[in-house]
Amino acid sequence: MTDDEITYNATYNNKFVHYKTSDLIYCLRLYDKEGNLAKQRVNYWALAKQATRKSKVKNSDSDREAVRKIAYWICKHTKYASGQYDNAEAGTLFSKGRGVCRDYSDAFWAMCKVSGIQCEYYAGTVTGGGRHGWNRVKIEGKWYWIDVTWMDCGKSIDKNYYLKHKLWKNHKITELGQKNALIANVHYVELR
Repeated sequence: MTDDEITYNATYNNKFVHYKTSDLIYCLRLYDKEGNLAKQRVNYWALAKQATRKSKVKNSDSDREAVRKIAYWICKHTKYASGQYDNAEAGTLFSKGRGVCRDYSDAFWAMCKVSGIQCEYYAGTVTGGGRHGWNRVKIEGKWYWIDVTWMDCGKSIDKNYYLKHKLWKNHKITELGQKNALIANVHYVELR
């Protein structure tokens, strides 16, 4: 079941979302501070789909080409907003073109999901920079590290953080990020 199927095939009941697979029924308590799950979740994926279309990813693209288009689009259309963390994740990046590492990595994750590419979000620390978020993406059966935030050098791209087999020495994983599109206390559940 894909993220979109979960979003659009789910039944929203007050502050709970219910969805089922062929053999299980899930009931998750997922909501923002005002209890607005459905509107925000659908808007999040609509913005991710729109950004993916703007990046010019095509069904005929290889996963490698789609990843390149997504990463480069994010770098070209986003301004790093130092100290402006708003907990909206990719929503702010998609709608306002600005964000911090969590926004960059969440946008990359969401756009990969829309494109049918396996992607994971990681959180950790970086040398001299404190907490940080980046991704790992699967291309042609192999996993690669990518840090779209550190790729973005304003008018240029730093390819040292693009599709690497080994995690960079200046990055340390402290947790595999649990994705969500609403608030920090909501855990995204991925079905495989």
